[in-house]
Amino acid sequence: MPVMDGYAATQTIERWEFDHGVPWLTILALTSSATTQDGVRPLEAGYLVYLSKSIRKAPLLQAIAF
Repeated sequence: MPVMDGYAATQTIERWEFDHGVPWLTILALTSSATTQDGVRPLEAGYLVYLSKSIRKAPLLQAIAF
């Protein structure tokens, strides 16, 4: 992203939602990294779910239903 990365964008969205009393939006992280350690950063940044590439249908549908 030209101005901010996905982590900064997520934090900006969550801050706006909190400031305006809006119900939070579920944001899914999509990463090309597949290690357990790589999955920690998205969760710390506020993502509720992260998926690693290549995406399979069942995990995607489960994440969307979350």
